[in-house]
Amino acid sequence: MQSKKMIIICVMIIAMMFASGCISEEDEVTPAPTTTPAPDTFFLVVNVDGENLQDVGLSEIKSLTYQHIDAVMVKKTGEEVDTSWGGTSFYGFMEYLGVENISEVTLIALDGYERTLEYAQLQQALLAWEDEAGAEIAVEDGGPIRFVAPGLPSNTWMQNLIEINVTTAPADTFFLSVSLDGAAYQDVGLSVIKSLTYENKEVTMTKKSGEEVVSRWGGTSFYGFMEYLGISGISQVTLVASDGYEKTLDYAVLSESMLAWEDETGAEIAVDDGGPIRFIAPGQSSSAWIQNLAEIRVTTQ
Repeated sequence: MQSKKMIIICVMIIAMMFASGCISEEDEVTPAPTTTPAPDTFFLVVNVDGENLQDVGLSEIKSLTYQHIDAVMVKKTGEEVDTSWGGTSFYGFMEYLGVENISEVTLIALDGYERTLEYAQLQQALLAWEDEAGAEIAVEDGGPIRFVAPGLPSNTWMQNLIEINVTTAPADTFFLSVSLDGAAYQDVGLSVIKSLTYENKEVTMTKKSGEEVVSRWGGTSFYGFMEYLGISGISQVTLVASDGYEKTLDYAVLSESMLAWEDETGAEIAVDDGGPIRFIAPGQSSSAWIQNLAEIRVTTQ
């Protein structure tokens, strides 16, 4: 009896060992292969007011909000080239880095070529890392980062971008006063005005003598400025210069007007030349082209 009991125990032990071996064999999990992303070999250097802010790796840039754009590049010859790019918004990149109150940026390429631009001109600009086929941009094709600047000359479309030097603006010393239906509404700093959508256009002013003067200005649309302020239902505006001169105009005739802060050379307009803001009014008499604009009085319907 004792012998039989021992045999049963031995059989159970053997069975358990066998079962344990089988279960272990069945449950054995082969670890999934792991891959560690290759470390960045490209870094975009960003300096603010002469001090290094951050060297941003390509993988970090690619992690930002993706954007695909179609843009026309105008060559020196005047030839227009349709292009497509994938990347991230330049304004979004600056926001991601926490850089504010930017006045201008200097872009530097791998070969040392550099270009300084007003920040307000770059609202549509893109840091591109993909070409029109969705492929990464090779170094020999201007990559891994190309600076794409719709609306600006081809010499601002930087290939092999390696460094961005940011210059911030000093505190505003000029404010454009805006009143609405007789009540103070908002005093808008020059830096805020410059941050709005930029446009550069050639216009014609007709003097009292009948002489036509062609000029070019950079600034922002007057209608766009009103839209930014959230003012609608406008019937008239009164434009007031710093010397007290004023002119009242129907709002409907000012669709082509602009607040200009740059002259034809791209330089800021000095106070002695009618700046820092000039009111440009194509299609209106020269008396509506206000120099040293200081105040806008808005009347709604």
